Amino acid sequence: MILVGASMGGTAVVVGAANARPPVNAVVALSAPSTFVQMDGLAAARKLQMPVLYAVGSGDVDFAPESRLLYDATASAEKRLEIVDSGAHGVHLLGDPGLRELVERFIAAHAGP
Repeated sequence: MILVGASMGGTAVVVGAANARPPVNAVVALSAPSTFVQMDGLAAARKLQMPVLYAVGSGDVDFAPESRLLYDATASAEKRLEIVDSGAHGVHLLGDPGLRELVERFIAAHAGP
């Protein structure tokens, strides 16, 4: 199972993956804030051992630094932060063909049996 979320949902998948039993195969978080309401994405990211892909637009000024914080906090040895030249937020990032292809390849590589 792979968890994918955008914006608030990006934080939710990080928190969910840190607590999921059995563990999930991978996580994709688009434009995720490091915290949202009572969800502490930073604390959760420190527990992640599965592959994680973070993506954000460079022009998404409120969320680009947040994605960097999550990336830096993530414990997984297999983590990636993709910053695209865009002001798009959340699912709208997938309008970038290169990023969409990257996300699709990441999902396919970690989908499991």
